Amino acid sequence: MDESIENLKKEFEDGLNKLYIESNIRSTLLLEGDYKNIISEVKEAQELRRLGKPLSSKLYRRLNRYELLNIAEEEKLIARRITNEEDIKLYVHREQLFDIVHAAHINTGHKREKGRLIILIFITINI
Repeated sequence: MDESIENLKKEFEDGLNKLYIESNIRSTLLLEGDYKNIISEVKEAQELRRLGKPLSSKLYRRLNRYELLNIAEEEKLIARRITNEEDIKLYVHREQLFDIVHAAHINTGHKREKGRLIILIFITINI
């Protein structure tokens, strides 16, 4: 990454950190550790359900909210779908947000914020 993009990334991350500290949106601005922890909890809940064992209320909530999707041998957290025909809405952790927004900006021909946001909403649920 060149220096101007690094500066943009730092400014973006500083803004996210401020937003994270000053607001109560920690459930959507997931840190990487929290993201991986949720994946582990979903896997645990799926295994307990497969074995017919009881689930804690927390694990039950995880199954009602999330699914796992394997993409290129990596597990991704997605919003639970009722049917497989529904659109996939991907959760990402905070450390991935800049790269996703920046790629969307470049791939949409540097369109204004509204155009990028509309595209991102279709593929990510926590932006």
